[in-house]
Amino acid sequence: MSVEMMKTVISNLIDSKGFSLDEFPAYYSYYRYFAYRQLENGIIAVNFSREDRERPQVDSFDTFMRQRGVRVDLVNLVFSEPGYDSDRISRQDYHEGHIDSTGTVYRMDDEIRFLFEAPVQKAAPVQRRDTRSIVRRAPLTMVLILLNVIMFAITAYFSGGTEINIYVLIFFGAKVNELINVGEVWRIFTAAFLHGNFFHILLNMYALYNIGPVVEIKLGKLKYLLVYVFSALTSGTLSYFMTPNISVGASGAIFGVLGSLLIIALRSKEKVLNRAIMNIVFIIGLNLVIGVAARDVIDNYGHIGGLVGGLVSTLILYVPGMGRDRIQ
Repeated sequence: MSVEMMKTVISNLIDSKGFSLDEFPAYYSYYRYFAYRQLENGIIAVNFSREDRERPQVDSFDTFMRQRGVRVDLVNLVFSEPGYDSDRISRQDYHEGHIDSTGTVYRMDDEIRFLFEAPVQKAAPVQRRDTRSIVRRAPLTMVLILLNVIMFAITAYFSGGTEINIYVLIFFGAKVNELINVGEVWRIFTAAFLHGNFFHILLNMYALYNIGPVVEIKLGKLKYLLVYVFSALTSGTLSYFMTPNISVGASGAIFGVLGSLLIIALRSKEKVLNRAIMNIVFIIGLNLVIGVAARDVIDNYGHIGGLVGGLVSTLILYVPGMGRDRIQ
């Protein structure tokens, strides 16, 4: 019973609280699974034990974390009968709660009470994905969207409308091979913050709004920024070598973020991400096919370059496990 309840608790934490799953060499092997979420200076982990056996389980978990070099805020959930009064473990950053036979978590301190606002045998409602939540959990994505919108507003002002004048785009940093050849190499990157019309920026920012936060939450802000910038650079670089056409748009960097999401999903133990793999592959493939069909107006080399940049950088930066799967 307690093992099934443990699986339910972990599933709820993954689905509604943004946790990930891992396992360790536990004192009691059937309680080897734990849920964790990255903090700024370590992780918060939810571990499990049984009444009168809390200490050896916590000791084995602490040993595992010390070997990983990770600082832990530990939430130890004890499967116990009503009225059980444990000999509470005295350790810094330690929180102990109990689960009764109904699956209700009780005796929880205020600091981590938000984890268990409802009985755990029922799936907690998924957090609403509104703009306020996105700003709070993935602020860098919102900053990138804001930068693109600001640049579009500036170029629209100088163009006198939302169909951006080609000379305005060139002035503000479009990818122009002839100008790059004479030393304006920065255009390979700045082109990623320019768009040709309202529909162009609308599609790109909508895509970034939907996939960017997932990657930012999983990688952390710094690694996410590195993936985005590197993808923008590889996008512009491949476009420079493969096509003489003037090019603008964030789609190369966004393809990089999409490639990053694919690597994360392939390496993740989370069922939600595993189920999304085929959808991600389909979206990538569909957009590349569209790029080939509309090669006169879409810089498909930029898309491919960005995708490769996102795949490669995430393969290097993202290793699921403690201290790396940065969920905030």
